[in-house]
Amino acid sequence: MSKASSKAINAVERQGGRVITAHYNQLGLRVLLKPEKFQEGLVPRRALPNKKLMPYYLDPKNRYVATKSVPSLSPWYSGTSE
Repeated sequence: MSKASSKAINAVERQGGRVITAHYNQLGLRVLLKPEKFQEGLVPRRALPNKKLMPYYLDPKNRYVATKSVPSLSPWYSGTSE
């Protein structure tokens, strides 16, 4: 998910779930929604949040995970698992 309130994060984690926030730009969302449009192995990396959004994503309480450590949540992602 892109953003979550601390109340929502706590509710999910109380039930045994896990929250990972990640920033997606328009191209990143296109990769998630239409992976068939991209050749295997030629998927663009996720963009960093802009300066305005960076404070949210840098705060550990918001559960942001950097690109290289994101677990494989979709078939196109080729990064390392946690």
